[in-house]
Amino acid sequence: MKVLFVSSGTRIGLSPIIKNQGESLKKQGIEVEYYLLKHSGIKGYIKSIPLLRKYLKDNEFDIIHAHYGYLGIVAHFARTKEKLVVSMMGSELLWNKISGQKIIGSIHKSINNLFCRYYDHVIVKSKELLSHLNKENNNYSVIPNGVSFERFKPISTKTAREYLGWDTDKIYVVFPGNPERPEKNFSLTKESLAKTGLDVTIVPFKNIPNEELVYYYNAANLVLFTSIYEGSPNVIKESLACNANVVSTPCGDVPEILPKCNGCRLVKYDSSIIKDAVLELINDQEGSNGREMIEDLKDTVIASKIINIYRSLDSSCI
Repeated sequence: MKVLFVSSGTRIGLSPIIKNQGESLKKQGIEVEYYLLKHSGIKGYIKSIPLLRKYLKDNEFDIIHAHYGYLGIVAHFARTKEKLVVSMMGSELLWNKISGQKIIGSIHKSINNLFCRYYDHVIVKSKELLSHLNKENNNYSVIPNGVSFERFKPISTKTAREYLGWDTDKIYVVFPGNPERPEKNFSLTKESLAKTGLDVTIVPFKNIPNEELVYYYNAANLVLFTSIYEGSPNVIKESLACNANVVSTPCGDVPEILPKCNGCRLVKYDSSIIKDAVLELINDQEGSNGREMIEDLKDTVIASKIINIYRSLDSSCI
């Protein structure tokens, strides 16, 4: 089976999330190639259609798997005979949850819902995303992103801090997101930690290589996640695979994962409530049991589910 992953390459190149999923499929015998769009915006997407169509005509693929709603639209108009699977990543259906973005976010949601009827299969990352999808056809599945247990695993705090050059006696809280992105809600993290009265060093994730993240999860006293919306945040699953303590707001599929893990708290968007959870867990030495509780989210398990979708669409690939 030959699959073409179509994704954007304009901001960070190939997303680690998408690459990790592709590599997990390769390990199970699927031939995966990556096609990155070099243009963005309406004009850029229109310009990309004939370029992708030419690539498809010059190469043989059984399945196109587009990641993100607008890439699905580009792939739909570009495809020739290939089956099309589109993964909705989050913002294309949830952008209207950001204050000040409700009108434009609703437009994005409507456009993406309109085109879903033309795809052979739609993957959404959480039940929350599914609730925002017009399910006119029975062509959808809820499949979260998987996490690599080989890459993300427990390491002693001492070893991780030595690797990063962190002080052994300081309190570090990881904010696993880019503070400049409004949906990550960094202001709530800062407000909540200020209320603790503790001398805390906040470590945001910005321009950190994916292979380095395992040290941050293991070195931190706590992972604090306050996003307004997400699809299926990999940072939560990566944290849990490292048995890190996690405090998170109820975004994406976090409410389905976090409550079953020791050393973790699901909290409301309230700085006082978050403060209490942080104070409760900041010095917890036991850590969480997250790794054993998310066995069903291992990348190998998720890859098998995706492969079953591919095979259901193309009997010649069984």
